[in-house]
Amino acid sequence: MADASAISKTRFPVRRQHPIEGFVAEFAITKVRLLIEIDGGIHNHPEVIARDLGRDAVLNSLGWRVLRIPNDEAFHPEHLHERVATAIYELE
Repeated sequence: MADASAISKTRFPVRRQHPIEGFVAEFAITKVRLLIEIDGGIHNHPEVIARDLGRDAVLNSLGWRVLRIPNDEAFHPEHLHERVATAIYELE
């Protein structure tokens, strides 16, 4: 599991397992409509990539940005925090 404390270091509350229109996001920062998904190796398979793209398109159409972070990157708290902070900055 990713270091959730790195995500929660943002100045916004972070929700875990946030339900949206039949989907469940691993992490959500609702104030800026950012969803954070930590993707393991299975997400490199063509059928899973296609499913993820469809899911992300639906969530984007609902006004959410989906930030996908590969599992191996998620275990580096500084990097994870930087990616999330950058996404928040871009959304504000």
